[in-house]
Amino acid sequence: MPSTTKNALNKNDQSLFSTTIPSFNLIRLPVVRRLTTLSVSQIYRRMDENTFPRRVLLGPKTAVWLESEILEWVAKRVSERDCELVKNNHLKTYCSE
Repeated sequence: MPSTTKNALNKNDQSLFSTTIPSFNLIRLPVVRRLTTLSVSQIYRRMDENTFPRRVLLGPKTAVWLESEILEWVAKRVSERDCELVKNNHLKTYCSE
C-alpha cells in the first residue's frame, strides 16, 4: 500500500474515533471527596441509596468516578438550594414545583 494511502487511512481512523468515542475525565476517591466535601462513608451510603453517582470499577482495586457526573451532582444540590430560597420568598422562577 502506498504511504500516502496509509497516511490517509490513519487520519480517517483517528477522526472516526475522536467523533464517536467520548472522552471522560476519571477521578479517584480523594478528588470526589474534595469536590463534594463528603466522607467516604457518606459517599458509599449515598451510592447504596442511589442518590449519588455510581463508581466505575477499572480493576479489582481500582474505582473511579466520572468527573462530569460528580460536578452535575454538586450543581443539582446548588440548584435545589436556590429553588428552596426562591420558594420561601414566594418568587417566580424556573424551579419546578
